[in-house]
Amino acid sequence: MAIRLLPALLLLAATPISQAAPTLYGKLNLAVQQSDDGTTARGSYSEVASYASRFGLKGDSELADGWGVFYKLEFQVNIDDDEGDALDSRDQYVGLSTPAGDVMIGRRNTIFKEANNGADQFGDVEGDIKYLFAGDNRLGDNITWKSPIWNQLQLGATVIMGDNSKQKDKEDGDEGYNLALFYGDKSLKKQPLWGAVAYEDGVAGYSNTVLVGRAALGDWQFGAMWQNTEDSESNDDESGYMVNVAYLMEAWTFKAQYMASDLYKIGYTKRKDEDGNKLGFQSGSSIGVDYSFNKTTSAYLWYTINEKPESSYRDTAVQNDDASYLALGMIHKF
Repeated sequence: MAIRLLPALLLLAATPISQAAPTLYGKLNLAVQQSDDGTTARGSYSEVASYASRFGLKGDSELADGWGVFYKLEFQVNIDDDEGDALDSRDQYVGLSTPAGDVMIGRRNTIFKEANNGADQFGDVEGDIKYLFAGDNRLGDNITWKSPIWNQLQLGATVIMGDNSKQKDKEDGDEGYNLALFYGDKSLKKQPLWGAVAYEDGVAGYSNTVLVGRAALGDWQFGAMWQNTEDSESNDDESGYMVNVAYLMEAWTFKAQYMASDLYKIGYTKRKDEDGNKLGFQSGSSIGVDYSFNKTTSAYLWYTINEKPESSYRDTAVQNDDASYLALGMIHKF
């Protein structure tokens, strides 16, 4: 833990007294959950689950007119961990603001991830699109650039250096590249449309293309995504899609999402059993309701089911069944 916190301590020690103090922030996301991960060996079980709970420090300072420096040091807190591995690294970078946009160096989400996650109504939990789609990458050795916003359009690019461990494991140390174009406001607060198109080449073993969008119509919100993925070694490719809808009623949000993907056919999956065997799924359905007490605290109830392919996954050593999850939880931000 001390080694992981060392960059934060060094940065704080080097901060001039004249600069504003860094901001401490965080998010706790905990649920009481009934789970069945689809393996006959484990079956159904109850648990307390922590979903990307985190804390961090962030700050910025003006250097000159139109120029500035900013930073973020964020850690995931695995509150449900029972083996003492309580901390993981999240976004940790330093950035430079310029008239030509922002440049960030360190560990952070790729530009492609920012695009393909943009319409996900069940991010961070068991209905997350990452379980059926590739491209959910937060990587070190990362250089990311975001352009200024012009007429609601913004460009972004990410380069992953070949020294990154996922690049060396998958592609013999080749660099990986991302490029994305964004339009509108993802929160749908300033205007009712948001969309993105993104491409990544050879990142963590895959090349991906995605089209994604969100729209608001009164109290209704709609989202959709289509993605194609190619294995960087075999050049085999598969695709999939996601659609969702949400209805906002005062403090309540009712939502549903469906996704289907053939990426398991080219070896992509983030689901594994306790022995590390791959569990491929071809579709996921989620329904849920959120209740917001205020801007910092909310509660939720959701149910997710992931369905196995009609034929068994080619690389798995176990016969996996459909997986299902039912959770009641809350989120508190500070």
